[in-house]
Amino acid sequence: MHRKATLAAPINNDDEALTILHKCGGCYECPKDSNGEYLGPLVGYAGRYDDGNGNELQFVGDVYYNFAQAERFPHVREFFAQGIVRHLTRLGTDFDAVIGAPMGGILFSGDIGRIANRRSVFMEKKVDEVETPTSREKSHLIMDRHELSAGDLVILSEDVVNNLSTTDKAWKVIQNFGAHLIGITCAFNRSGKTDFIAPDGTEIPIICYTWIPTQQYRQDDPAVAKHIAKGNWIKKPKDHWADLMSSMKQYT
Repeated sequence: MHRKATLAAPINNDDEALTILHKCGGCYECPKDSNGEYLGPLVGYAGRYDDGNGNELQFVGDVYYNFAQAERFPHVREFFAQGIVRHLTRLGTDFDAVIGAPMGGILFSGDIGRIANRRSVFMEKKVDEVETPTSREKSHLIMDRHELSAGDLVILSEDVVNNLSTTDKAWKVIQNFGAHLIGITCAFNRSGKTDFIAPDGTEIPIICYTWIPTQQYRQDDPAVAKHIAKGNWIKKPKDHWADLMSSMKQYT
């Protein structure tokens, strides 16, 4: 019988988490001068929008949370996973399995599953169309190594929740098994949202360690437009992480 999950999800707000991410070299904040003018490059986000001319463009911003730098350290993953499990326990959230979203949620899901003594599994990304100079990569999620059982109550694990596009894909995979997604966990929630609205209208809580809404801009927004026009931004921050860290250090 389907067990009812707790849907209320109070949000943690912990400055210590951001300090830890900084110490791991996982947070970029674009340096500014005394007038608030950007000195370093802006960064592209995973979220996209239609510019009105049929072009799908990236949102951009001046902060990037790169949890990949932190997940290298087992004790850091342990810190965040323990906090998430404590929070789930306080909420009285019962679940059968935690499933890692690729790639950032895979290691994290293993730690959450171990601490909570629940099954931990993960999804994989299958590329349908490779990225080209004029189009972005197209892909879908699959469960090739693991599976779920019908009726399972499932927690989805991500490292950073941005625009919930991965969550939408993951929900469909979970539904195909006859399982139920009852919560999304993450170390950092920068989306500004406290719930994911599933395609069937269900409100699924985002249970984060750190609530940290982060401004993002269209590329034609006056706050960033001149920098975009000058090419002063990096589309794939993780591919140029050393450059971003050097830029931030230069003006510190």
